[in-house]
Amino acid sequence: MKIGLWLQDHRNDTEKRFNEVMDIVSKSDVDLIVFPEAAYTPFNNLLKDDAEGCVIYNSQHKWFDEVDKLSQKIGKPIILSAWQPVLIEDVDRPVDFYFSYYTNPNPIESDTVNQVYFKNTMTGLSPLGMEDYDKAIFINWNPFRPIVLNGKKIGMTICYDCNHPIFSALYGVQGVDIIINMTGGNVDYHKWYRYNQVRAMENECFSLVTMGYVEDKTVNSYVYGFDPDGVHMSFANLMDPSTDKLNLVDSVYVYDTENYEELSDLKPSEPSENKYQDLLVEVGNVSALLSKANK
Repeated sequence: MKIGLWLQDHRNDTEKRFNEVMDIVSKSDVDLIVFPEAAYTPFNNLLKDDAEGCVIYNSQHKWFDEVDKLSQKIGKPIILSAWQPVLIEDVDRPVDFYFSYYTNPNPIESDTVNQVYFKNTMTGLSPLGMEDYDKAIFINWNPFRPIVLNGKKIGMTICYDCNHPIFSALYGVQGVDIIINMTGGNVDYHKWYRYNQVRAMENECFSLVTMGYVEDKTVNSYVYGFDPDGVHMSFANLMDPSTDKLNLVDSVYVYDTENYEELSDLKPSEPSENKYQDLLVEVGNVSALLSKANK
């Protein structure tokens, strides 16, 4: 499967550039195009219209329709991440709610038509903090149901959710083939590299990451691709097929899960003790510890 990751350049968030990139994608042979966390689109203004309420409670929101139309226009399945300001009780200003939406314009057989994932950590509003999570969120949306595309199972995570094994493991126990993380950018390269490499090995699946670039002193937004053994994968660049350089901003990088070579890996760091310990659990003593816990 060929998956395109747009390393979006937020210095050039214009409808003109957006349409140029979508035109390039539409003429390519990628099976799926993925946008970064909080991606720019010409129709994001719809998410600031409080008249329709929060998308988490409104599956008929006009923003979803626009993503569907975009997917149909380019003839490709899309994973698009966005955020919406949401008013909640006891807070005097809106908080940011992040989510990702998958849509397929031409599903076949058992392919997934659409799917939503909600950011759980390091966010203004986490669905995990909602009292009606089990009904309003999990039953209505089932955000950890894998996407099925061309016979492959795909999971979605957003930004810091990749730091925590449980969110990826919820896909891993369902036999996921690929986990895709959408991050906003401005992260430590080595940290994100290792977290997502480990997610691949833990769940025996491919692990892909894309980001958006916000101008800073250094380029701090990247794409990654790891295979189920944690191998750093080769890639192609839709904007410049001749380049072998990673992380060129505003490029769409393509990872082919059926055809790739191994790239050089980061050198392993020396083992060190985590200085942020809250609890020490001895090996083989997990059951005894849990038996003393209250629900």
